[in-house]
Amino acid sequence: MTQNVNKNAIQILSTDGKAINIIEHYENGPTLSEVFCNEEHRDMPMLVFSVTGKTRGGKSFLLNLAAKYLEHQGDKKTSWMTGKIPSVFDWNGGIDSITKGLWICPKIYETRNHMGEKVGILLMDNQGLFDGEIDEGVSVAISGISTAISSYVMYNIKEKICSDHLEGIWRFLIKDSDGEDVDQSKTCLMFVIRDYIKENYGLVNGQQYIENEQERGTQENRTIWENLLQIFPNIKCLPLPHPGIAATKKQFKGDLNDLEEDFMSEIDKFFNDIFNPKNLNAPIEQNLNVMTGFKIYSILKKYNGVVPDNNFSFLNIFTEYGNQEKLNTLQDSFQTTLKFYYSYSRGTGNPNILHRSLNTFLQEANPRFRGNSATEYRTVLERFVVRKTNIAIQEWILDEYENKIRGDRITVRHDQIWPDLKSEMRFFVGSQEDERASSDIVVKKAAEIYYKKLSQEILETFRSTCKEKSIEEVAEYFTECQCIDCDFRLNRNFNVQENVAIWMAEKHVLKDEFLMILVEVFREKKSQQKNCSIL
Repeated sequence: MTQNVNKNAIQILSTDGKAINIIEHYENGPTLSEVFCNEEHRDMPMLVFSVTGKTRGGKSFLLNLAAKYLEHQGDKKTSWMTGKIPSVFDWNGGIDSITKGLWICPKIYETRNHMGEKVGILLMDNQGLFDGEIDEGVSVAISGISTAISSYVMYNIKEKICSDHLEGIWRFLIKDSDGEDVDQSKTCLMFVIRDYIKENYGLVNGQQYIENEQERGTQENRTIWENLLQIFPNIKCLPLPHPGIAATKKQFKGDLNDLEEDFMSEIDKFFNDIFNPKNLNAPIEQNLNVMTGFKIYSILKKYNGVVPDNNFSFLNIFTEYGNQEKLNTLQDSFQTTLKFYYSYSRGTGNPNILHRSLNTFLQEANPRFRGNSATEYRTVLERFVVRKTNIAIQEWILDEYENKIRGDRITVRHDQIWPDLKSEMRFFVGSQEDERASSDIVVKKAAEIYYKKLSQEILETFRSTCKEKSIEEVAEYFTECQCIDCDFRLNRNFNVQENVAIWMAEKHVLKDEFLMILVEVFREKKSQQKNCSIL
């Protein structure tokens, strides 16, 4: 892992009590884009570890221990559990809240999983819940954004899981969501129970604890657990002993020797487990939420300056982000599918295959979008698919036209093939405006192909005829050919506004080409006469 921790966390999100504000620039530190969008981290898979919970619950304290552990990796000679806890995230003993908004350690710890793939680890601290200092809607928004970009959300609580804790998760992460019309979260929700009232600590005992909790108590309690598991299928629990009375004092300066041995032992086991290279494959094996630097930056920027409303629950943010990811994937998938069908349609001579592929694709893709934004993303995908399908059909018709109009007697060939190809325009998709625009593009480009081919045919005839004549005959023939209206006529099959302009432009080019050929032929004839006189 990388060395030399930056001792100061940076605030990436703040609020004035009404709007969400993303902080881009920092004094004596990197910019937000430099942290997430540099060449190394932009596309690197990242596991984001965030801590949330009540104000003054020890969230920053836990993250600083994680930073201490991660910083020490690679040092086989000494234990990480010596010295002092680094003040990466501001904290102290006492009851006053320290963390406001969202803060991250600007150092992204780089390690490799057991398959040798590079993985980044990002630590993030949240403003305490229920602190009463900001509007609940803003607090919900901060929790929502934080959870949406987290792989693990460690919900820091004291002594045991109570109904208040479950209701708090519902209130700050699920309330005002789109109900059942959402995807399951890939974020692992982990209850970190500080000062656990029993002595069976660690993740294994914690798993048994939450399984027991799901079955005990009232029907309302069991229903809350069922609803939580529907949204967060990956729920873990870490019971921890009390860290020691020293950690609760305001004068505590972070000396690890002042902490209880059993607390540090359990913390060490937890970090060894969760940061184990084998477990860093969890994004694949456990379907965890994996970000990249660019994805994190994009989500933060999306909500900059936004005033929170009911759409700011975590699930709505998560679902909208998921819709964007699905849109990107579906667009790539459709283009791949379209290339296959395009090649197949060229072989069968039937562009209707392209038309049918659109309908089949949309029928399968549209149900994947969820939540309030589903209609918006379905519309975007449909517009994309319509545009790409029409472009493919345009290319199919034009390729067929250009291939079949080769050779001589261009006007005759055109009259033979154009009616059938023009009928293929019925396969254009979308609105009437889409279909009309696509048809106009085909007709315009076909006109350009036709007039160029006709011009080439006339020029080749002129060139070959000139070579068989004397200079005097060439001059007379050129005068006759200057009136080219008989051969280079306007083709009214191309019923678009640009038809006349395309014809006139090519006609001017044709006349210029006549002159160039004439000059070339005269030079050849003069050279031949000169050579004959010498002989």
